Amino acid sequence: MATAVVKDTIYVCGGYNGTDSLSSVEVYRPDWRCWNTRPSLAIERCAAAAAVIDEQIFVIGGHNSAAIYNSVEVLDTSKSVTTPWQFGKQLLSPRCRHGATTMGGQIYIAGGYDGSQFLNTVNMYDPEKDQWYPLASMNMCRSRVSLVATDDKLYAIGGHDGKSNICSMEIYDSREDRWHFGPSMKLHEGGVAVGVIPVSSTVITR
Repeated sequence: MATAVVKDTIYVCGGYNGTDSLSSVEVYRPDWRCWNTRPSLAIERCAAAAAVIDEQIFVIGGHNSAAIYNSVEVLDTSKSVTTPWQFGKQLLSPRCRHGATTMGGQIYIAGGYDGSQFLNTVNMYDPEKDQWYPLASMNMCRSRVSLVATDDKLYAIGGHDGKSNICSMEIYDSREDRWHFGPSMKLHEGGVAVGVIPVSSTVITR
């Protein structure tokens, strides 16, 4: 399933229930202490990724039992809770099991699987131009990769390269448009869950 946070609300979009890919959407807020439903995605999506720009959620790619998608669905959460999802700008190519995150008001996606090969490609979405652009590819193919942003850099962590689980991490600097390896994980590999508590590297002391 794809998850996103807008203000104090968690959104869970699509996924898989053991039998079918899902289009359903659920939301949670700590003050509610329960889950509520919201309008479903237009199509069922398993192994999609999600990212947020302002109060808009982008659910990106994914697959069902028949196809891997290049489509994107967008929800403007600032509108009514009954507002339907709209289709956004299509990806440059289909992919699922990829990572997605937001940095500097733009969406980045990395890695995944397109139905025939595991991917190392990386794309960026510019909402002002409503366009996806290719960026420098990662050094390794990574499906089920976790992608996060902090301190103006992207971190692609773990994943699967089509043969084995990966414990390494790659770091992207947009000023150089280049990926380089960071320290590898010691105890984890494969598809891992990653979160970020934003802290600038300039305030970290050892």
